[in-house]
Amino acid sequence: MHFIAFSALATALMSSETLPVLLTSDLLLRLAGEVTYLRGLAYANEGRVGEIAIQDGVLVAHVRGTETYTVRLDTEKPGLSYDCTCPVGDEVRFCKHCVAVGLVWLMARGESLALTPRPLPAEPPMDRVRAFLEQQDAETLRTLLLAEAEANENLRERLLLRDAAGGADAASLKRLRAAIDRATTIPDFIDYDEAASYAGVLDEMVDAIASFAETNPAAAIELAEHALWQVEEAIQSVDDSDGMVGDVLRGLQEIHLNLCTHVRPDPAALAQRLFEGEMRSEFDTFYGAAESYGELLGEAGLTEYRRLASAAWDRLPALGPGERDENAGTRRWTLTKIMERLAKLTGSLEEQVAVHSRDLSGPQAFLKIAELYREAGNHETAMDWARCGLDAFPSHLDQGLRRFMADEHHRRGEHERAMELVWPVFERHPHLAEYQLLKEHADRSGAWTPWRERALARMREHATQRTAGMIPLPGRAPDERSELVRVFLWERDTEAAWREAQEGGCSAELWLQLARVREEEHPDDALAVYVRAVDRVLVQTGDRAYAEAVKLLPRVRETMGRAGQDFSAYLASLRDAHKRRRKLMEMIDRFEQRPVRR
Repeated sequence: MHFIAFSALATALMSSETLPVLLTSDLLLRLAGEVTYLRGLAYANEGRVGEIAIQDGVLVAHVRGTETYTVRLDTEKPGLSYDCTCPVGDEVRFCKHCVAVGLVWLMARGESLALTPRPLPAEPPMDRVRAFLEQQDAETLRTLLLAEAEANENLRERLLLRDAAGGADAASLKRLRAAIDRATTIPDFIDYDEAASYAGVLDEMVDAIASFAETNPAAAIELAEHALWQVEEAIQSVDDSDGMVGDVLRGLQEIHLNLCTHVRPDPAALAQRLFEGEMRSEFDTFYGAAESYGELLGEAGLTEYRRLASAAWDRLPALGPGERDENAGTRRWTLTKIMERLAKLTGSLEEQVAVHSRDLSGPQAFLKIAELYREAGNHETAMDWARCGLDAFPSHLDQGLRRFMADEHHRRGEHERAMELVWPVFERHPHLAEYQLLKEHADRSGAWTPWRERALARMREHATQRTAGMIPLPGRAPDERSELVRVFLWERDTEAAWREAQEGGCSAELWLQLARVREEEHPDDALAVYVRAVDRVLVQTGDRAYAEAVKLLPRVRETMGRAGQDFSAYLASLRDAHKRRRKLMEMIDRFEQRPVRR
């Protein structure tokens, strides 16, 4: 299908007939309610809506929230229908992301908006504020600002940070450090709604350090390091879903690197602080310091950094297959990464192998060493390490090692030996991912047909073994053929997938997937699946179950239309069967009021 893509800020060339006049801000306000509408308006104004695409009257766009969500606004009569992948959208409610997409589209076309359900002032509020402040004398402004600072802790901290950043002497340094401590000390957890405001205080802190650095860059290095550890502690008490406090951490690290580049501190002392910081951090502060600060450290600094890392490394016990270091925690992982990077900087294969050989507790270490030797062109030694890994973990069936060795056998033209390595992985775990791996290797020798027959037979055998002796649970449908259904759907053999589901059952998720692919040509089959799914969900009670059931109703309606059946009669029977469930009845009412979804 043809999509018309356009920027959220460059849609003026769209024809007025692109969408019906159905989409209006008044409709968005009515569907969302005042609070959600205003949140959507804020998202629209903040530029959170990405490029919008139009397909047959459907607006499709991504919106940045806690995560990136996909919104669809459908204008098919009798009204606007909608869908969003956010948790609120999953509950069949008109969310702020839907509002934002609709408003961006309307604003780009120059449409008038119901920006708020209350009358707007004739003049933008900030213009009025600015005009008022410009008319006041200095004393009045001081009085206003002092009163606000007493009531607003964030403003107070910002002012103190600016004050402390204004000097370059020891007293200013002391005040700025104290201001940093206050700004990063959090008495209570900061939730998502307050996180942006708190991040603003931290941004002011970063600016204060940058200002102080202009007159005393050497002292600012220590301040930046102190602020990094304070923010690392603070971020654990913040809902930083949007990553704004994490951005502060990255900003402080950038300032630190820039200051060190300017000041050129003693390389050995810097190496010690960087190494200790990298080992201490829980948020990758100074991660990869040997590389990012390498030019500043020079030979003397890198030598000291390597000495510190090697001394700590020597204190870690070497681990053989299956052994564990119960006392190391994340420290071992961090130190291993440091030693890997140092070895890589030397370019020495032997040093890199020595680092990975220190911890052979799992098959991945053997695989990594084998890969290093293969990259160096030493295929025989690579295979020796891979074989050692398989011998060390005979019952593990590590897919990585087996794939590595299979690739080597294929390279040598030993295709049967390659298949002997990958078949046991599938035999133990006859699932779609392992089936795909098996096909990948069988295709390299042109022998997929016999291996496919063997694989499907193993999957049927496994399905029978899994369900043998199981006592069916009341209300639970059989699902023994789920993996076979997945395989046939992956192969796009929908008829075979349907047969397997009919004969042995599959998961509820797969039944719905099958129904979607059979709707057009076999609407009666699909309809039976959807109706059964609604009934299955409504065995439970509660908002989540009701929302899941109502979300299936558009598919029931559309499929009944294809099958020539009366959806209104079905909905009436559903109401009658569950009339005592008030919440469900309310959700069905909202479903009936909203437009038909394609």
